[in-house]
Amino acid sequence: MMEEVDISNKIPSDFHTAISSSAWKERKATLEAMLEVAKANLKIKDSEAVGEVAKACGKRMTDANVQCVMLAANVLEALAQNVGPSFGKYQSALISPMLERLKERKQNVVDTIGQALDAVFATVWFYSFGFYAELFISHLLLFRPHFPTLQRLSLPLSSQKIRKSKTGH
Repeated sequence: MMEEVDISNKIPSDFHTAISSSAWKERKATLEAMLEVAKANLKIKDSEAVGEVAKACGKRMTDANVQCVMLAANVLEALAQNVGPSFGKYQSALISPMLERLKERKQNVVDTIGQALDAVFATVWFYSFGFYAELFISHLLLFRPHFPTLQRLSLPLSSQKIRKSKTGH
């Protein structure tokens, strides 16, 4: 079994300033560096720094530059996969902006966000799906997505592995 790696000291030192920069190339560069860190460590220890990175990437879903949006989604996917079930606690800050960005007409952006959503959903306990059903419905009512987006929204619910909590709920 692999030992969890604390990536707090591997996060780029200027991550928070660069990700909020007005220059898209700086945002892109810091997201690329963060993606390398997230993918290089297959078992990441959950920490406050991981939560801050996840929330910052969630905020990038509103970025005007689609490359930054896709990189942020890739970082979230890698973190969700490599942190595991404890990553689910960041879901409330991530899922709504990701669903909102599914309005995007570029299929590669929708697919990238969809893969990140799948990874985040894999970390969420089954009893949370009532909340997500409401979110899906509210986002569907806000916009008329094209058919592939509708398919993408239904996948996390249909492919979710049902997990029970330790208390049996």
